[in-house]
Amino acid sequence: MGNFGIGEMVIIAIFGLLVFGPQRLPEIARSVGGFVREFKAVAGGLTAEFEAEIEAPAKAAGAEVAPANGERTDEVAEASALDQPSTSK
Repeated sequence: MGNFGIGEMVIIAIFGLLVFGPQRLPEIARSVGGFVREFKAVAGGLTAEFEAEIEAPAKAAGAEVAPANGERTDEVAEASALDQPSTSK
């Protein structure tokens, strides 16, 4: 959702001009832009709050939180290298 191409944007602009007229269209575009900006800010805040709540019990218990986005720590990389079977004879 939100992947509009040039053709879709032109159709939306023409439709907006026909329905609202050239005087009100910039005002409506500013309002929609402000709404989208505010929505993104609220969504980002909620995401940060959820992540903090998920990590809080692990930090309180003293456990290490797993890295995000599949990143590996040095300890995990070293351990997995040691766990690999040797291919040399």
